[in-house]
Amino acid sequence: MKSIILKTITPLFMHGTNPKAELRASSFKGLMRYWWRAIVNSPITRLKEKETEIFGGTSPIAKKSKFTLILQNLEGGASYNPLPHRKDSRFTLKAIPPDKKFKAVVLSTNEEFLEIGMHTLKLASLLGGFGQRARRGFGAIQYKDFQSAHDYIEEVFNELRFFGEGEYLLSPNEPKVTLKSLRSNKYYPYLTEVEVTKKDNGNCFSKWEEAVKKIGEATHRYRTSLLGSVGPRFASPYWVGVKNIGEKYCIVISKVNPAYPNSIRRYEKYDGEKILGFEKFLMGIQGGNHE
Repeated sequence: MKSIILKTITPLFMHGTNPKAELRASSFKGLMRYWWRAIVNSPITRLKEKETEIFGGTSPIAKKSKFTLILQNLEGGASYNPLPHRKDSRFTLKAIPPDKKFKAVVLSTNEEFLEIGMHTLKLASLLGGFGQRARRGFGAIQYKDFQSAHDYIEEVFNELRFFGEGEYLLSPNEPKVTLKSLRSNKYYPYLTEVEVTKKDNGNCFSKWEEAVKKIGEATHRYRTSLLGSVGPRFASPYWVGVKNIGEKYCIVISKVNPAYPNSIRRYEKYDGEKILGFEKFLMGIQGGNHE
């Protein structure tokens, strides 16, 4: 058994049959599975076999997961606006509030899978959020304090190394800190880059509300199907999160290779500049003001 204490940074919109928000182990495990696929470098066939072995599956035969995740019971009855950039929006959802701590336990009879389960949970919390609007700043959680952007990026790098993935280059260039992948596979959604703005760059905030509002503004200002689409359905390759760094709430971007379907790829020719503007706006870099 391994356990860890996690803390919510922004409202976590996660629901089951309960009218209140609640933690759901199955939802957490789904995101852990997603990030495991995004960081493990292996031929597709072997990757699918290993994924089924670790997380379970039904094809070609049913297999149970090699580890169990148990989350402390935590509910939230408070309501929050998931679209804070819209001044006229009165739409709210029940959420688990920020600054709530809860315990996560990983169980397995096999030490290898116990370690995989815990390190995958850590990576999922570092790279993205959980629940609704997880790609746009909500559902952010942390298991440790970070004093600087370097501190955060180095923690990501160390967790990636657990999986033997040494194909990342750490770049501390101003005004952001970046971790870039050296892999190349245009047909697969692997983790390509993680970047975080520095505390003194204007895109770290005193309140989490300001950070998620900035993220919402960026999504609205640079809206394009390349950042996610309902029809045709395409999930955004940009996971924009919020991390508590020092005494600030800083914006973090985890990018996966988009592997655009043909129905979306045609927008690259017209909306490529919007993608650059989106990133610059979020990172507080001059030039990110394209309308």
